[in-house]
Amino acid sequence: DGTMLSTAFHAHFYDKPVLGINLGKLGFLVETDIKNIDKVIEEVKNKEYRVEERMVIEGLCDIPSSEKLYAVNDIVIEKGGWPKMIELTAWVDGEYVTTFSADGLIVATPIGSTGYSLSTGGPIVTPTAKAITLAPISPHSLTVRPLVLSSNQEIVLKADSLYKEIQISCDGQRVFSFPPPVEVKIKKSKRPLKLIHTSLTTYFDTLRNKLLWGVDARHDKMNNGEQ
Repeated sequence: DGTMLSTAFHAHFYDKPVLGINLGKLGFLVETDIKNIDKVIEEVKNKEYRVEERMVIEGLCDIPSSEKLYAVNDIVIEKGGWPKMIELTAWVDGEYVTTFSADGLIVATPIGSTGYSLSTGGPIVTPTAKAITLAPISPHSLTVRPLVLSSNQEIVLKADSLYKEIQISCDGQRVFSFPPPVEVKIKKSKRPLKLIHTSLTTYFDTLRNKLLWGVDARHDKMNNGEQ
């Protein structure tokens, strides 16, 4: 998935569709595994595929000369090497939402909802949904829960810390450090990611087979609808 995210990041600038083949471990974001590569090539040659758009989010910090942030999965604001929590304040479309202390906050796309966000208790969002999720990382409060927003809304996050820097990462690959306090505006990018899909798999196939979603541990077989 790391290779897929890196490729997708660059491809979306050129408006080129991406087809992923899994050669590694999980491969949740790719179309299929290497064992099916001949079938994939045949469908592509025969134009028996579809190109689907997936949301990309972008962010801009209030630090002068900072570059625009882009993410296919998520933008994460966190404490970095500091062992203590940071303070986060959120606004949505100019309206104050809340202030809380935590290790960080994940802003995820529907694709990214099955990544880091999922491990913090965030919801699984189908890839075609027009939504952005906010998932706090280890908040020091029982009432700060994940939040699902419309993809048309603009999110402003302010992070403050007693440490010398706040860390912001995009897809877990591009990492930036900023002196606190730092404010970042995040919204849906106008340019989506394009992915090639064949007939070999569906999103729910992938959920069951790769993340074992809905599997009943009391049975040996995966719950695939069979009696």
